[in-house]
Amino acid sequence: MKIWQEDHCAQDIQLPGSIWSICFDDNRDIFTAGSDGIIRTFTTDNSRRADPDVEEMFNKQILEASSKKSGMTQDDIKKLMTTEQMSTFFFSCRLGPWKEVGRNSGVQKRNGS
Repeated sequence: MKIWQEDHCAQDIQLPGSIWSICFDDNRDIFTAGSDGIIRTFTTDNSRRADPDVEEMFNKQILEASSKKSGMTQDDIKKLMTTEQMSTFFFSCRLGPWKEVGRNSGVQKRNGS
């Protein structure tokens, strides 16, 4: 889920599954209903924040889901062909999955592929 401010992405919030529905209230809180059957509230008001154990459980769900989605384990490196060339990606659950860390030289795109 991306939070936009004018023309740029101000925050990227990861969720453990797909978002099926999203809505906002007058407090500017965000509510999501997901494929995992859970309704979540996101707020900037500390008085409405979840208990630390609930936040920790949410972070563990993100870590688990990220690893399952990518089929990778923490701190793995993988080379993938993008539309233009071969690139190296680093998978880190702490930083968010699929961070491009470099482009590989000496690999040319094949004609018709």
